[in-house]
Amino acid sequence: MALFACGCAEEGQPPVSFCPVTPPVSLDECFSGRFFAECGGTGAPTFACSSDDCRWFVAGCAPEGYVRSACPSDDVCCQDNGTPFTASQLQRVPQQSLWWMFYGNGTAPWNRYDHVVIPVQVEPNLPDAVTELACDGFPLWSTRCDILELSAHNADMFEVRIDTPDLGGAPVLIEIERSNPPMARACNRPVTDAVSGACYAPHPVDCAVSGSIAITGLDDDQIVEGTLDLTFESGGTITGTFAIR
Repeated sequence: MALFACGCAEEGQPPVSFCPVTPPVSLDECFSGRFFAECGGTGAPTFACSSDDCRWFVAGCAPEGYVRSACPSDDVCCQDNGTPFTASQLQRVPQQSLWWMFYGNGTAPWNRYDHVVIPVQVEPNLPDAVTELACDGFPLWSTRCDILELSAHNADMFEVRIDTPDLGGAPVLIEIERSNPPMARACNRPVTDAVSGACYAPHPVDCAVSGSIAITGLDDDQIVEGTLDLTFESGGTITGTFAIR
């Protein structure tokens, strides 16, 4: 397949990374989750931001409109200003989203496969449920975790967010790949209202290492009910039933 160099015309851009012959115009043309996208390419993972979104591009090729970092994936904040971007680039990216992402996810590349270890059973005839969850053993959490919502999701990944009623904390984001059979990752992501402007994660990313999920369906705009039984690397657990209407 023919390839061509893309995204390397301005100061601070990374070395040539090859996109498919027709580069993606938007994320709709890529396989994407909340923090990553696969848009083709033959390069190394590249961090990039649009005007309202930051994520890792798994093979280096990003859609039009994304500002791509020149930093290598193992030193993503390599610029003299301690960020992934030059001073001029930094003015074009959503800095709050940038720091929130590093605070919650760390600075290592994010992709489609890491931590995706939880089997998902789609069972349309599950009994009617209410939200009764127990969250125990998490160092950053209270024992309440009774706020759930369907997060923004797309054709590739279905998302459920489990939150605490407190400001800050460490909500869990469950990403379910709409594959056959579906699989999920569930990661405990610290959040803060105090955006530090620092390129680091104060806590290790804590993801589920075992367990199971049953859910009534993975279609958009539906009532979603299900059960969770998850154990995290930290030793924390989430068990119970949920209903999102």
